[in-house]
Amino acid sequence: MSLPSGTATPESGSDLEHVEDTADHPSADEEEERDGTGSDSDSVTRRRLHVAIIGGGITGLTLALGLSARGVRYTVYERSASLRETGAGVGLSSNAERALRAVDARAHAAFKRVAAPGASGGDWFDWVDGTTDQLAFRLRTRINDDGDSGGGDGEGEGEAFQGCRRSDLLEGLARLVELEEGDVRFGKAVDAIEGWGKEGGDEGVEEGKREVGKVVLRFRDGTTEEADVVIGCDGIHSRVRQLLLGEDNPASYATYTQKFCFRTVIPMAQVKTRPELAHRMNARVMFNGPGAHIMTYPIGAEADILNILLVISDPPSSSPPAVPHQHQEKAKPNGLETAKRLPAARASKRDAVTAFATWHPTIRGIVDLLPDDEDGDGEDGEDKGALRWDIYDMHEHPAPHYVRGRVCLAGDAAHASTPHLGSGAGFGIEDALALATVLEALDKEVTATDAANNGSGELEPVVGKEIVGNGSTRGNGRARLCRAALAAYNDVRYERTQWLPGASREACALFEWEDEAGRHGKKDPAWFGSEITRRFYYIWKYDVDGMVQDVATKFRERVGDNGTL
Repeated sequence: MSLPSGTATPESGSDLEHVEDTADHPSADEEEERDGTGSDSDSVTRRRLHVAIIGGGITGLTLALGLSARGVRYTVYERSASLRETGAGVGLSSNAERALRAVDARAHAAFKRVAAPGASGGDWFDWVDGTTDQLAFRLRTRINDDGDSGGGDGEGEGEAFQGCRRSDLLEGLARLVELEEGDVRFGKAVDAIEGWGKEGGDEGVEEGKREVGKVVLRFRDGTTEEADVVIGCDGIHSRVRQLLLGEDNPASYATYTQKFCFRTVIPMAQVKTRPELAHRMNARVMFNGPGAHIMTYPIGAEADILNILLVISDPPSSSPPAVPHQHQEKAKPNGLETAKRLPAARASKRDAVTAFATWHPTIRGIVDLLPDDEDGDGEDGEDKGALRWDIYDMHEHPAPHYVRGRVCLAGDAAHASTPHLGSGAGFGIEDALALATVLEALDKEVTATDAANNGSGELEPVVGKEIVGNGSTRGNGRARLCRAALAAYNDVRYERTQWLPGASREACALFEWEDEAGRHGKKDPAWFGSEITRRFYYIWKYDVDGMVQDVATKFRERVGDNGTL
C-alpha cells in the first residue's frame, strides 16, 4: 500500500498535498484480500492485526513507523488535506531521542539530519533573570543511555536537548512512511466509532453488516473503514477523546490556561545584526520574569535559525478565546465550553513589546526581533509573521483513563500539556514506542491464535487450548486480546503522562514568579535550581528500555490471566 498517487513527493518540495478523491481507495481489508491466493497461510495473513491511527502528526507518524518496523498493518487517517505543520521549533530531550531511536533507527536519523548540533559552550540549559540579564541557574542537558547526566564541561556521550523546525521533523517522518509505501488517507475526519466494545464486552458490528469483531470508523465524508484497534493521535482537541469519554464529559475538552504565547523563528543572520544579543543567542536559554517568560534556542541542521517562544499571562478574569462557528466540530450539550484549536492568529507585535517593556534591554532586544505586523506571508506561502497561540492543557479535567475497549488515546489527545517543560512531543514519542511494542506482541498473539484455529478466523478460539512453547492459556478472543494490549499500554503510561500537565504549570509559575514558590525561587537561585532539576531530570532520565519491558510484561500477564481485564 502506498500514499495516494495525488500526493507529491518530499523531493518535489511540496507539503505532501493530497488531491485525489480518497473515496476511490479500497479499504485496508480489501487491500489485504488482494494479496492472498486462497491458501491456508494466506488466510492467516489476511486475519492479522490491523491498526487505525487517527491523526498524522508527530505521534501518529512515529507510531506508524514503529508498527511498520515490526510488521504490523496500519492505516493513518488524517483530517487535513496534507501533512502540514507550522515552521515553529520543537525540541527533543534525551528521553525522546532514546524512545525515537527504539521506535525506528531511521526515524531517529531523520530527526538528527534536521536538528541543530550542540550549542556552543557545552550542553547546558541556562535560566536567566529577565530583569537583570544575570544567569540564575544552568542545567546539564546531555543524558547518557544509562541515565547519567555526567559532569565536567557538559559534553560527552548520550543525547542532549536539540531543536528543529516542527515541519522539518514531520516531513522527515512522512518521507519514511512514503518510502515504506505506508497507507495514509487524507481528508478523513472521524465522526463516530462503532462496535468498539467500549463497555468491556466482545461485541463487534452486527453480524451480516460487516465483519464481526471489527471496529468501524465513520468519517464526515460519509465513508466507513474497519480496524481491530483504533489509536487516537488527533491532538489536543481530539475528536476520539470526545467519543471515548463522552461529549458531555468535561475531560473530553482541553481548557484555557490563562496563558498565550508568541512563536516565531528568526534567521541567525538577522540575529547577528544585533551584537548586544550575541552572548545569549547560541545557547538554550529561559528568561524568567514577572508574569511572562521567554525561551530561545538554535534550530536547524546548521543551527542557523533562532527559535523564539514568548509566554505571557492573561488576567485571571479573561475569558477563553472565542471559537468561530466553522471551527466547532459539534454542538456540545450542557453548555460545555468548546475548546477547539484555532488556526494561529497573526499577533500584534505591540502586545509583546508592552508585556516586556520593563525587562532588561537584552530581553527587549529579543522581543524586537519579532516580525512587524505588516510583514505578511512569504513567497512560499509560509507565514513569516509572529503567531499567537492560546495555550490549552488537560490539567483541570484530566482523562480518567486512555483506553475504552479497543480504542485508546496517545500524545496530546491523551495528556495535552503546556509547553513549559518542552516535553509534549517527547511524551508522544514515548507513547508511540509503548504502543508499537505492545501491538507487535498483540499481532503475534492474534496470528498464533488464528493458527491454532486452522486459520478459520473465529472470533473465539477453543477455550483452554495451549500453544506449545508459548505458555499462555488460550480462550482469549481477538477483541479480548486487543483490549488486553491497550490496557497494558494504559497501565504503563498513565501515571507518568498524567504528571506532566501539572508539573508544567508548576514550572511556569517558577519561571514567572507568580506564586509563593516562584517568588522564593527568584530570591534563592539554588532552591530554584533544585526544583527545576527535579522536574526536568524526571523527564530526561526516563528508563525507556524499562518501559518497553514493562508493557510487554503487562500484556503477557493479562493474556495469561485468560483475558481478565
